[in-house]
Amino acid sequence: MPADQDKIATLRQAAAAKREAATARAETGIRKLTKTGQPVTFRGVAAASGVSVDFLYRHPELRARIERLRGRQPAPAGRAPASEPGNPGSRCAGTLATPLPATDPAARRPRRRHVKDASSTM
Repeated sequence: MPADQDKIATLRQAAAAKREAATARAETGIRKLTKTGQPVTFRGVAAASGVSVDFLYRHPELRARIERLRGRQPAPAGRAPASEPGNPGSRCAGTLATPLPATDPAARRPRRRHVKDASSTM
């Protein structure tokens, strides 16, 4: 049995080393994105560092750091934030809230559902 325990210990050490290497790559990816001014997102960090998005979400320290950095990024130059009236992105909510005009009178009528009366089936 000692040989089995040695194998288990070796596997645990290898898993820990792999996890630490992935964490270091993620940290490097975050630094690279912030240094170059690119948006810090989970997908961006995953692509820059060669780790999975799932890995980033499962590690609370990395997740908190990415969420913090993602929240304080400036808007891209030349574009207004989506909440400003002059921004085309802000028209989306107004467009979705506006009802579509119905040109066909049949389209305006509510549809009737054909439901059998329970008393007529007895």
